Amino acid sequence: MDEERLQFLLQRYFDQMLTVEERGELSQMLLASSRARGEFWELARWNALIRQWGEAEWGRRDAERIALRPLPAPARPEPAERKIIA
Repeated sequence: MDEERLQFLLQRYFDQMLTVEERGELSQMLLASSRARGEFWELARWNALIRQWGEAEWGRRDAERIALRPLPAPARPEPAERKIIA
């Protein structure tokens, strides 16, 4: 197994940049090698942690930014139309 090629394909996979041919090649590597599968799951865990951190960090920053701005007054609801049902 070509370790450099595996790393290249895994990075492209997690960056969502694989071509159809590369996807097939990566699939074959993963089917053929438990080591390749281990590498895949290790990168998958790191990607998930990084994504969670990023979402939490950006969410916190957005919340702080919004908290510093005055909120607009809520719109007054229009009165509901009453219908007579006979």
